[in-house]
Amino acid sequence: MAVTEGQNAADGAQSGGAEAVASGESELDTLLKEYETDRTPETKPNGDVGRVVQALQPVVEYARNSMAKDQADAVQGDLDTAFKFVTEQEELKSLKPAVVRGFLEAYGVDHPDFAKAFQNRKAQPEAWNEALGKGRDWLKEEFSGFSKSDERGDIEAAQAAVTGTTDQVPDSKGGPSPNDMFAMSDTKWASYLESEMEKVG
Repeated sequence: MAVTEGQNAADGAQSGGAEAVASGESELDTLLKEYETDRTPETKPNGDVGRVVQALQPVVEYARNSMAKDQADAVQGDLDTAFKFVTEQEELKSLKPAVVRGFLEAYGVDHPDFAKAFQNRKAQPEAWNEALGKGRDWLKEEFSGFSKSDERGDIEAAQAAVTGTTDQVPDSKGGPSPNDMFAMSDTKWASYLESEMEKVG
């Protein structure tokens, strides 16, 4: 019984141990409650974490926006480089950047390997250069149906047709000039029209 008495003596030393078991709470729950109630305001954590997070939110937004802008600038730089590469070909020099981009996007839809090479252009620049070369060849083939020589020939023919001409209307009848007709009074204009109508009819 000495052991039992010792246990009882030890149980008696624990404050609230028997009460906790009787109420259905575990000893751990009781200890946690005691810990929370015994803490002084100096030892309790204050809500500084939420305020720090809130204070850092503008910095996080700036970093997020800065990263997005840097990514957009990098993509635009790569697109500009691709445009220069594509328009090195004589047949494609007259194309505008938006046209080249549109055709390359269409090529990427039909050729997933081209789109994948563009996505991995930083990690695998050789694959991107090869895919871009194939895209340029495709674009060159697409525009081969458009003949620039006919276009240029039409322009030269139009220029030759108007060379040596004037914007003056030839005066084949010997009548008044257009300026003189506009300067006529109503009565002079009416008599002029009558005389012209008599000549015709």
